[in-house]
Amino acid sequence: MLLINMTARKFGINIVSFAGIAVLIINALSYLLWNGFVDHGEVCMSSVAWLFYDGFPIYTELNATDRYSLEHGPIIYILIGGLMKSLGAGIFSAKLSGVLAILGIIALSWHWFKKLVDTQTSFWLLGLESLILLRWYDFYFNRPDSLMVLCVLASMYFATIVKKRATVIIGTAIFLGILGNLKLDGFFSAIPILFLIYQRFGWKDFLNTSVVMVCVWLLPFMLPNISLNNYIQWLSVATKHGFSLKTFLRTTGVLCLYFLGIISLGLYQGKDLLKIYKQNMIFIGGIVFSAIVLAVISSKHGSGSNHLAPLIPVMIYLLIITITASTKVDNKGTNWHKTSYALLIIVCFLLILNAINGQKRIIQEKVSLAISVEMFHDFNSLKEKYKGHTMMVGYGGSNKAYCIYRQLVPLMVFDGNPYLFDACALMDMQYSDLKIPDSTIKEIEAGRVKIWLIPKGESPFTLTNYYNHKLLLFDENFRNAFSANYKLAEQTKYFDLWFYNGSR
Repeated sequence: MLLINMTARKFGINIVSFAGIAVLIINALSYLLWNGFVDHGEVCMSSVAWLFYDGFPIYTELNATDRYSLEHGPIIYILIGGLMKSLGAGIFSAKLSGVLAILGIIALSWHWFKKLVDTQTSFWLLGLESLILLRWYDFYFNRPDSLMVLCVLASMYFATIVKKRATVIIGTAIFLGILGNLKLDGFFSAIPILFLIYQRFGWKDFLNTSVVMVCVWLLPFMLPNISLNNYIQWLSVATKHGFSLKTFLRTTGVLCLYFLGIISLGLYQGKDLLKIYKQNMIFIGGIVFSAIVLAVISSKHGSGSNHLAPLIPVMIYLLIITITASTKVDNKGTNWHKTSYALLIIVCFLLILNAINGQKRIIQEKVSLAISVEMFHDFNSLKEKYKGHTMMVGYGGSNKAYCIYRQLVPLMVFDGNPYLFDACALMDMQYSDLKIPDSTIKEIEAGRVKIWLIPKGESPFTLTNYYNHKLLLFDENFRNAFSANYKLAEQTKYFDLWFYNGSR
């Protein structure tokens, strides 16, 4: 009977693991093939990445005329733009980096786990990792998150598997430098890995790795259109977004769930956790410190628990340390043993539930935000009809129209049209008390954009801010300048065309 139970349990774990891995891969590929962008950050990043290769700055001055800068690190723009330049600009190539990172995560995780544990356990760990990552519905977007996890995996591989000291230091430092360059808070995810280097080689190589890491981080800022000073200014502005206690508590709950799972499995297997964790005190201290800091960072308005994603491979390594330790205590039949089993069931249930909810959301978003073939045809016809005129996709007032029509914004940019502003960036700026400068309004008055495509039947530029729906994103001065200089001159099924001075 015990053998049957064990066999059934292994079969069940194998099924769940396979499902997690398969869903992560299939949904990532499905999103890549879906002809649209769910998140407005993707729209902005794709546009800026393309402009970067045309010589435009990634980070403008705070009072610059063109309003599109975000606080993500430069290397994500270099990668997205590079793929588009190589494959041709489009929605597919703009989204490719995030999906390639997913495939890299699966492949590298499998290779790394097999170096540490047996094949069966490696498969289970890969399934666990996939289930955890599925909680973030936006994990395979062209944002930094999936690439950050890949960088952590690569650096963990060097730090734990590679034998040659110099190779460990250089390999770990390169990927940690890229990690921090993808998003500055990546340096907090690097702390436990640097502590692993300290545990293996001592203070000297800890410092060597840190120095090389910082040098790698600085490299992209050597390029002429990537300003370190402007980047720092935009980061400082983002600190004004405020703190959300609700988000902090939710993120802390996620962290507690992960730690609870590790501890419960250790107790269920009869491991001497005090002895194990005392032997790895520095590494675990690094994880806890980083987790707390990232929980605080994730609580900025507009952020979320996705800031924890780069810590997942590090926490899985802690799990591996726990289950492979030889130190044991006899606790079978005790309350600790029974309680730990019950807690494991609860943790697994919540992980699966979170994964289902995350993927349900992305499916719902794809259905609700899908652009019809007819709408694409309307859009492309207008581009062809008014070829030679500067055009931009503008904004109306409804959030639903904004979520659909904004997906067309990069397609105008790819054709060489102006990118005067982006609503995603403007929302961040407005929440940081940065108003649309007079120089931007003067561009409206001067007709830099000859034709604005506004969602059919909506008042131009009456959109509100995501962070505070009481705030109009475009102030009265902007709207007055627009109404004084642009006239509605043509309508199609999906668009109102507003022409500068009303002339075609």
